[in-house]
Amino acid sequence: MSPLRRILAALALLALLAPAARAELGGLGAADIQDQVARASARGAVSVVNYWATWCGPCRDEIPHLRAVRREFGENDLYLVGVSLDLDESAYRAFVKAHPFGYPTVWGGERLMEELNVRAIPRTEIFAPDGMLHKVFAGQLDEEALRREVSSLLRRDGGGKP
Repeated sequence: MSPLRRILAALALLALLAPAARAELGGLGAADIQDQVARASARGAVSVVNYWATWCGPCRDEIPHLRAVRREFGENDLYLVGVSLDLDESAYRAFVKAHPFGYPTVWGGERLMEELNVRAIPRTEIFAPDGMLHKVFAGQLDEEALRREVSSLLRRDGGGKP
């Protein structure tokens, strides 16, 4: 591998690890979420960001529905991430270890909750393939409504399932 390719590979790896490293140092920030949505948009994907917490019953009830929708669409069509707003990171880590999500989840913590001014969960934000906020589900998610929104946005953009 040429020196230039090694440098580019190292920079790409750092870019991928940066949000995870920041999360380890006190939670994910709003800029990290915006960056991930922008990356998904660059490949024409719909982005779904689900804010939840381990102590929230409706949030826990949504996990199988989110997992089902995640399985229906390819990685290039749907980027789905769960963002925990738990105040206790250890409770978040224990819950994630004990429960299969089927999609990535990260800890945002209280700082992110304040930064985004999120006052109620569960909350699910859907971003169109152009990166613009399309819809917000406040409260418990309706699986079929989410499926319809994602399908509609992908059809409008020319991608995804027919």
